[in-house]
Amino acid sequence: MFHSTFFSRTSIAGMALAALFAFHGTVSANTVTMHIRSSRALLSAINTANSDPADYYYVYMAPGTYPIYSRLSLYQGKLLLIGDSMHPENVVITAQQPVDINSRFPVMDITGTNGSRPFLELYGITIRDGYADNDIGLEAGGGLRAVHADVYIYYSIVRKNQGDLWGSGLYAQDANLYLYRSLVDSNSNLQGKQCDGGMTNSGGGIGAYYANLNIDESTIRDNEACRGGGIVDGGSGTFSLENTTVSGNKGDARGGGLYLQGGNADVLLRFNTIANNVAGKDNLGSESHYGGGLGLSYFSGSLKSYGNILAKNSVTIPNPSLLSGFEGRDCFDDHGTPWSLDQNTNMVGIIDDCSGYFGSSSFGYIGWSGAPFDPGLQPLLDNGNDGYSFTLPTQMTYANSRAIGAYEPAGHGPDNCPYDDERGLYRPNAFNSPPTCDIGAIEHNGTLP
Repeated sequence: MFHSTFFSRTSIAGMALAALFAFHGTVSANTVTMHIRSSRALLSAINTANSDPADYYYVYMAPGTYPIYSRLSLYQGKLLLIGDSMHPENVVITAQQPVDINSRFPVMDITGTNGSRPFLELYGITIRDGYADNDIGLEAGGGLRAVHADVYIYYSIVRKNQGDLWGSGLYAQDANLYLYRSLVDSNSNLQGKQCDGGMTNSGGGIGAYYANLNIDESTIRDNEACRGGGIVDGGSGTFSLENTTVSGNKGDARGGGLYLQGGNADVLLRFNTIANNVAGKDNLGSESHYGGGLGLSYFSGSLKSYGNILAKNSVTIPNPSLLSGFEGRDCFDDHGTPWSLDQNTNMVGIIDDCSGYFGSSSFGYIGWSGAPFDPGLQPLLDNGNDGYSFTLPTQMTYANSRAIGAYEPAGHGPDNCPYDDERGLYRPNAFNSPPTCDIGAIEHNGTLP
């Protein structure tokens, strides 16, 4: 995976070329450039990419709204949709859902067939109003679904999509899904709202199942599902969450912010702020309520956690007499510990139900139910950025927060300080020897590059 500073210092066209060659190697294919300004032209560009999968298609989209009346399907070929990285809300692909609720459709379906593996990149695009409907066999990925595919999303917004099952905003299965400097906002699962039975929904914002999911310098906020309001990851594969804010999401039962649901994935949580998420909701029958910030269930993979803030999350328990196995306001482990653990200097408000994953009270930044630790976080606000993309909402620390300058690397692998924060601002002391930096997604005294 590229270091984030590469993306924040280069042009859209340069990033597209570099990403293509980096992920796919040097090729002799042609590059075809298109400029479009209508939904019909967008559909034509996708059909052209499907018809000639050897070439790369760069599609520059003029500002405007692109209404679609059936899902956009890329089943082979290589397509880049390029909008406006500074104002992705000005280039909008929106699904016009029919009155007949049984005919609703997702915005983009990127699914390989007959041995093909489609490739999609989005730059500065908003995807909204999609619906993944179980009645048509597309129950996951209301905004975008990637199955046996490679999808890379930069400087984009995924907003107000819905779904019946996994990943209402974004869904990946047997796929590589990479999200950089993007906002996943106000997506929700609708099926199984009682959170009972075998079809309970998971992943309001993002769902990954036997996939490689990488999220960097992004914000996941105000999404909702039965399990994993912000993000759910299951099965094998890799899951990397770095320099990212996960805030205000709701898991109607388990895992308000994140939910690791079964499997043996390799998970890396590095310099994130996971706060103000909620698990539990009224009238949910006997479904257990736990893990306001992070919930783990039958998880047996590896977990590495460095420099994270996990605090100010909560669990609502409407009727404790009906429930078994609940609590874990900031984190909860339902079934034992992963195979392997590695961690350094996390801040956890209440660690009672997952003490092994983020450190012990001897670190000085870990609280428990009798004495919660307060990392000193401000509300989700516009805290600026490096000027290379649109501004994401983030949670800055107050000036007296103990997170400031508190992280010192142990000197091995990914536990080193990142050179920049979620906004693309430098963590200036990360360049020192020895380096130090703030805990969490935001460097309080971050500097322009």
